[in-house]
Amino acid sequence: SVLVCAILAAFLAPFFFSLFASEGAKESQTNGRNILSRHSSVIEIYGAFFLGSILAFSLAYVAFPKDLRAMTFAKQTEEIARLSTFLTGSAIRSDLARLIFANNTLVLLTTFLLSFLFGAGAALILGWNASVIATYAGLYATSLAAKGYPELAAYAVGIPQALLSISMHGIPEIFGYFFAGLAGGILSAGLASNKQFRKILVDALIFLGVGEFSIFVGAFIESGSGIFALIAFIAYLVFVSVFVFSPTIEKQTGEFKL
Repeated sequence: SVLVCAILAAFLAPFFFSLFASEGAKESQTNGRNILSRHSSVIEIYGAFFLGSILAFSLAYVAFPKDLRAMTFAKQTEEIARLSTFLTGSAIRSDLARLIFANNTLVLLTTFLLSFLFGAGAALILGWNASVIATYAGLYATSLAAKGYPELAAYAVGIPQALLSISMHGIPEIFGYFFAGLAGGILSAGLASNKQFRKILVDALIFLGVGEFSIFVGAFIESGSGIFALIAFIAYLVFVSVFVFSPTIEKQTGEFKL
């Protein structure tokens, strides 16, 4: 459970440290490129790590015997129950949105600090979130099996269905933690680069700002309902698309902007 995520993060620490160090070293060679293009290698590795973790934890949940599954994923199950109580305990949507936003902002800042102080710190948060998501999907699939669905069909249909059910608010929230971890990692590596530190600092602040905005959108969607949540999600996807494909304009002074 939590220990597995911690061991995984510790095991990956040297790899992420080297990865972020190389990011700082190559900044001078990536002028004129989109901010995401400049850090594409880290983004691809983070994305692969997160999706791979969801897949691995989901397969483990399905493969483990019932008793071992209950013991291994006990903390994740408790977290899901806590979140369910948290979401249903507030009748006023504005209050619920503020609570979700405050809670997720704390997680975002923790992700940033862990990644800044400990290169693989973001892997701990992303790994934990991946395990919670996988547990939620597994619980949903086992509930279908308990209702009489064939076990194989319950897992084949239930896990994707569960993932889709939380995707509207889950995607912005995960992107928020993702960008916060990226910001902390490149900023930490940038401290060793005197020539490129200002550029790296700006990149880190942009990523952190986009991450916080993502958390805000996720809180609004999670506390909202119906058409408003759907509109917010579509607007967020448009924003991310613009962020991904916007060109970087460099001036003679070396200043740049999205």
